[in-house]
Amino acid sequence: MDQSSNLWEVSYSDQFSTVKTNAPLCFTNWHGFTLETSLLEITCSQSIEMTLSLQKTAMDQLLHEGWFHTWPFALTESVHFEENIPIKVALELEPSIASIVLRDGQDAEDVITALFHKTVPFHTEQSNQNKICNDSLAFSECWYLLEAVQEMTIPEQLKLEGTIYARLRTIWHPNVTTINPSVQTAEKAPPNTIEKLPIMQQLHECLEKEKLRFDTVEPNLLRIPFSGKGLGKWTLILHPDEKKSSIAAYSTFPFTAAPEHHETVSFVLLQCQQALEEGSFELDTEDGAIRFRSILPCPELVVSSEALQTLIGNHMVVIETFSTMLKPYN
Repeated sequence: MDQSSNLWEVSYSDQFSTVKTNAPLCFTNWHGFTLETSLLEITCSQSIEMTLSLQKTAMDQLLHEGWFHTWPFALTESVHFEENIPIKVALELEPSIASIVLRDGQDAEDVITALFHKTVPFHTEQSNQNKICNDSLAFSECWYLLEAVQEMTIPEQLKLEGTIYARLRTIWHPNVTTINPSVQTAEKAPPNTIEKLPIMQQLHECLEKEKLRFDTVEPNLLRIPFSGKGLGKWTLILHPDEKKSSIAAYSTFPFTAAPEHHETVSFVLLQCQQALEEGSFELDTEDGAIRFRSILPCPELVVSSEALQTLIGNHMVVIETFSTMLKPYN
């Protein structure tokens, strides 16, 4: 069934709802900066995705400032976009937030209404008016950039041959399986490295060198146990990926969120996210587990022991720092 208003057109089916429009939409990030875009489409199905239109200057700002989790290691390629041609950007809503929106039966029209009114499209324990503090869905850290596409200018005599696109994809895109080493954070391996070995074997040697206790859970998973002051025991999982030239790190907090607090915890995590330059929090709505996830790029399949030490140290700081904010909800 199609509906329309002065601002947008809505369509529904059994599997999804879609809103199409062309309206200015301003995003903010945890630094307090703003990004001017035009909203084209929102689709709600098993996930919530959004399409924006950006001018090249806005796209340059997006990539330079890391909007929508576009950190250097998340970019799979380097793309040159042309001036004066709009760039279409596809975003996906952070899964833990999307699951709450979809669970409550909200659709694409509820999402677009929340975006324009700077609120959230569902009730929380902290508010009986669909909003919490100053946060809203028009917030960079709520979304992951999947890809950016621009239709390229081609000579008139070649237009009958088809259309050429400039396309930038990130590691968040479901079809991406590799990372281009040329766009990762380190251009060459640091001096203290172990070369020409599988990443998993390099991890073993680095951890043994640091005298850290660990065990192999599966052929491609390492588990490192920790304990913190007054926190109890928690675990760091390292998952090396040769294809993506990276190591994914997952820390599980030493407590779980009670089911009645899942909505509140989702927004506490969103606020905690604002204090981070990289990495992201996850809430498992099935068992209440709270995790922190980050990725260590390994250019040329080389593990830097210094970078690994920094990654582990960051996870220890995150667990110890944010546990005090999250533990009351267990």
